[in-house]
Amino acid sequence: MEERDSTSWPRTASRGKQVFRAILRGLSEGLLVTSSDGLILEAGASFFALAGQSRENLLGSPLVRRLEQLGGDASRLWIETERRALESGGSPGLVISGLGEDGTREALVRAERLDLDEPSATVILSYWRDVTEPRRMEAELDASSRALDREIAAREQVESDYRRSNRGLMVLSRCIQALIRAPDEASLMRDICRIIVEVGGYRLAWVGLAQADAPQRVIPVARWGHEAGYLDMVDITWADTERGRGPTGRAIRTGRPWVMRDIHADPAYKPWREEALRRGYLSSIALPLQVRDRVIGALNIYSAAEDAFDYEEFSLLTELADDLSLGIATLRERAGSAPDGAGFNESET
Repeated sequence: MEERDSTSWPRTASRGKQVFRAILRGLSEGLLVTSSDGLILEAGASFFALAGQSRENLLGSPLVRRLEQLGGDASRLWIETERRALESGGSPGLVISGLGEDGTREALVRAERLDLDEPSATVILSYWRDVTEPRRMEAELDASSRALDREIAAREQVESDYRRSNRGLMVLSRCIQALIRAPDEASLMRDICRIIVEVGGYRLAWVGLAQADAPQRVIPVARWGHEAGYLDMVDITWADTERGRGPTGRAIRTGRPWVMRDIHADPAYKPWREEALRRGYLSSIALPLQVRDRVIGALNIYSAAEDAFDYEEFSLLTELADDLSLGIATLRERAGSAPDGAGFNESET
């Protein structure tokens, strides 16, 4: 009976062992044979290069112990691979890192159980493919792809910002022309709302005038865009009550612009949220209109996008509201009307 040699091969015929070794070396340099108890029996040249040690140092030694010296998950991954191979006959591929003399090599490892002549003679045949360069190139490609994606996104953002800025300036320009040509206050408000929607691309624009009555109502006097009866069913005031704490009421009460960045989530918009979302309003801005240092109402603009009013857009629209206020004041002085909205009727539009 043949005794086991230093590499702990199973007790199979000497000629069979020699043939098997020859086949192993001839098939691929990346093949590795380990015994069922984990000892390295034979391997191709590329495995020793991956391991960073000589053939003489590795043959007959426990593979797990060698992998433990690498640190990381190498030994744990191999133990799992070995277990699956022994139990089910094969294991899926996995990547083991930290290989090579400098610890920078990586290998894709697949393993299968191989039963030799004797029932007790079981070995594990694994294939170790050096994937260091492919994975490095893949990482570089991913990094380049991410950088390219970032560059494309940045360019698209710049182009979007440019288009938005250009659109905002066009709105401002058209509104100034409307101010110059307006025959009366009603026409001016209506044209401003129309330009905001048609040129600016907003969902809805409307002007509401503050009333000096007890409920402190805000009466719509001009509108343009996708309104679908919204202003006829909402009840907005400028009093410090629930229906006066939305953007319109706050803008009139405080004399400052108010932005509603997320109509869907902001609790202040609760009284009007359902109807607003039904019409596709996702954010809005209310801009106070002042005549002779007195707030007379607000210009309200709605967008189909969340958080639509950035700093530049906010600045342009604030300037637009100031111009509209100046236009209203000029027209009222020309007509000799009062500074507030009393007596103004939407039917005049």
